[in-house]
Amino acid sequence: RKLVEQFIEWQALLLGPICPHWGEEVWELLAKPGLLVHAKWPDLQSPVDRDVEARGTYLYKAVRSLRADLDNPKKLFKGCPPRPAGKPS
Repeated sequence: RKLVEQFIEWQALLLGPICPHWGEEVWELLAKPGLLVHAKWPDLQSPVDRDVEARGTYLYKAVRSLRADLDNPKKLFKGCPPRPAGKPS
């Protein structure tokens, strides 16, 4: 949950300069104090949370694998009997 919330927060920060009304809406949904335009960007000098990094890597690999499976329908239905050919309409 922490990883997803942090991801959404950072996406809102990135979205702010391009599409401020959507960024502010997301910021409000996250119940963050103040306005997005006054929010500080993440501090890149802070220590890396290895647990969050590992979870992010897992999430990245899972999404990548799912997308690869969706791009290859034969793999999705591997082991399923083929559907009978119907009459063209």
